[in-house]
Amino acid sequence: MTTQATAIATTAIKENRQRTTMTLTPSAVAGLDKLAGFFNLSRSAFVEKIGKGEIPLLIASPTLLTPDLTDKIAS
Repeated sequence: MTTQATAIATTAIKENRQRTTMTLTPSAVAGLDKLAGFFNLSRSAFVEKIGKGEIPLLIASPTLLTPDLTDKIAS
């Protein structure tokens, strides 16, 4: 098992997983798979790490954010 896979398995032991469905376009799935592959992660592990803040998202333009979301990010 790779180091990353071991880390994912360890996380699964500490916290129960919940099956979740996302509806995406084929191009979004392809993009997600490409990004996950860059980190040598499965699609699920990649989304999990984004959700936990372990892989940060960069917002290219703060003007795209609503004031409410901007306040949440700043705090």
